[in-house]
Parts: sequence; structure tokens; C-alpha cells
Amino acid sequence: MYADALQRAGDPRGELIALQAAAAEHPTDAAIATAVDRHLAAHELYLLGALAPGSKPGTVAIWWRLGFVDRVDLSMSTTAEALAILDIIATLPSCRLLRELAIMPATHRPLDDAAIGDRLVALGRPATLSQLMIGTPRWSVTPALRRAFPRLADADLAIDKVLATARTGGVIPWNRAARLTAVQAQQRVARIATRLATPDAFGIEVDPAVFATDAAVVGGGRVRELVVPAERTVFIEGDLTVEGVFEQAFRSAPVLVFGNLTCGSVCTSGYLVVMGDLVVADVFYGFYGASTNYGTHVFGDVRIATLVLEDDHHLGTHRGMQITRTELLAVEHLQARGLDLETQAHLVAGLRGVTAGG
Repeated sequence: MYADALQRAGDPRGELIALQAAAAEHPTDAAIATAVDRHLAAHELYLLGALAPGSKPGTVAIWWRLGFVDRVDLSMSTTAEALAILDIIATLPSCRLLRELAIMPATHRPLDDAAIGDRLVALGRPATLSQLMIGTPRWSVTPALRRAFPRLADADLAIDKVLATARTGGVIPWNRAARLTAVQAQQRVARIATRLATPDAFGIEVDPAVFATDAAVVGGGRVRELVVPAERTVFIEGDLTVEGVFEQAFRSAPVLVFGNLTCGSVCTSGYLVVMGDLVVADVFYGFYGASTNYGTHVFGDVRIATLVLEDDHHLGTHRGMQITRTELLAVEHLQARGLDLETQAHLVAGLRGVTAGG
């Protein structure tokens, strides 16, 4: 085997491959995980060269896979720094199987996306690159980059493409979406911090710290329905239309929509922020809120056919609000109506009957 041959030759990569293979087979084994970390620390100069900690500008986050770097997230202050790191990645043996690369600005000043893209095209490596993000999640792969890196054809941030890969049972594979580290998510939110700090009509501000976690990033588009995952923050870049139910169950991840959100119905027990307009054709059901970080904040106009708020869910607006019908319901009221509080989709369907019947 390749790892055995490397070990016999005294190459530290051979031992790393063996250790990481064992870690993949036994993901909960702390001893193996510790052995991997120690091996990487002992041989970081050999394995990473100029990418080793303390030897390069900016912030470089690295993920490994069976002895080779699988993903690199760069946070650079200048375009020149980013270009220098790309030159290193293109020639570093550990990066020859790199699949994911994210290059984000470390300050409020944007990087030169075109210059970075041109450098990648000129380098043409690593050939295995299949997911790329430059500057901001709105950036898109250019034709020249697609020719240089054919595998990038599948790296589409459009939400309908992400949802189209849903597995049997309707589970959305959010791991197929682009990803931001917690630092990158903070940087993205920092660009709209002034707007978020503006109190709504009730004097309540959005807490940016809610979004300071790893984030899944998808583009706008149109989908039949959307179920928010629980494991990471969701950024929607652009306008999103959900023909059916937008479902954000209790303790689901917070959602930040940078454009408009248009839905058939919304059922949320989480933290939902819409920077544009919120339009709901049928029922908006908000459950839980008060002093917790569970609420809905809209910075554009709000148009809702039927608004149902329960247990102090906060609906904050910064502009106009047009509501056709409003109901403030207590838990006991819903239970008396025989609605299934555990199943969000059934709840919305039941609320149609409640609101129609008065």
C-alpha cells in the first residue's frame, strides 16, 4: 500500500495516512485523534512548509484527509497576501489533492476577486479543486476557472441545486452547501453590522453574536419547501422563494436572508433575520421568544396574510407592515384545537383551519 511504502521510506506522510485512516474508522477514539494531532505538530514544517503556523501572513485554516490537505480557508488582509498563498498551495505536495478552497477578506476592504481568479487560472493547480469561494458568497465561478478546473462545474451555490441532491426521506444535505468558518461568518455579518444595530419599531436590535458560528451558504432561488438544519447557521445570499412551508423548528440554526424572503407559509421557532422584504401568502406562525434569541427581524416591508404569534415570539420590523389577519395564541389554545405541536408542517396546515374558522 501507498502508506506502507511511505512509512518504509521514512516519510512522515505515511504514518499520517495510517493515523487518519484509523481516525476515520474510529471517529470517537480520543487516543487516535490525539496521535494525529501530535504527529501533525511534530512534522508540520515537512508537511506544510510555508503554510505552517507562523510562517505566513493572514489566517489559514486547514482540514486534512488521509495524509493530504482537503480544504483550506484563507482570511487575508490584502490581495497580494492571498496571491502569495495561492502560489504556495500550487506547489506544496500536501495540497495536490485539495478539493475545497475559500478566500475571504480579513478586513472590511474586499479582495480583488478578478486578480485571484486569474492567478488560479494561471497556476492551474490543484487539479482536484471542486469547491471555490472568493471574496464573498455572491461570487461565482467564471468560464475561465471552469475550464482550468473542470470539477468546479458542480460547485453551484444555488439553493435549488443544493436541495436537488436531497437524500431519500427528504433530508437536505446541507453539507453540500458552501461553508464559512465562524471567523468568516463574523466577517460577513460585520459588513451589515450598522443595519443590524438599528432598533426595530419595538426598540429591539439583532444580536450579531447569534451568527458567529460555522455557516452553510446557499444562493437565492425558488424551492418547493425548506427545512432549516440544526447543526449550523444558514446564510441565504439573495432573494429566496419557498412555494410551500419555510420550516424552522425549535433549536434549529439561525437563518440570515440577505435579500427578500417570499413563502407560502412560515413556521418558525428560531431566529430568523431578513434584510429585505418578508412576504407570506398564507400563514406566518411564530412560536417562542420573549427574552431568548428566538424571534423574527425584518428590515424591509412585511406582508402577511395571517399572522399567528404564540408564547411571545417577536416579529420586529423596520419599515411597513401589512397584516390581513392576526391571532395571538397561547399553547393551551392550540392544544384545545387538537393541533400537533410536534409536527411543524401539520401545525401550519392546522392553522389554516383555525384562522379560517375564527
